[in-house]
Amino acid sequence: MPEFVTKCFVLDLSSKTDKKLAIIFGHLTYSASKLWNVANYVVEKNGVSIYELEHKLKDNFFARNLHSQSAQVVL
Repeated sequence: MPEFVTKCFVLDLSSKTDKKLAIIFGHLTYSASKLWNVANYVVEKNGVSIYELEHKLKDNFFARNLHSQSAQVVL
């Protein structure tokens, strides 16, 4: 039976973070979550190997919104 690892990070950006920085964090976390969803869809529905994801999704809109290392970590 496969093991699943779940990670959850919670950041409180309400009072300690500059508003502009909070907006940037919001956009980056949104792109990361959407890239994760697209990658899961591609693996489940199209039968793409997890090792091929980076190549298949390198031109994806959400992957392009992230730094390449961040996109690699998500994938």
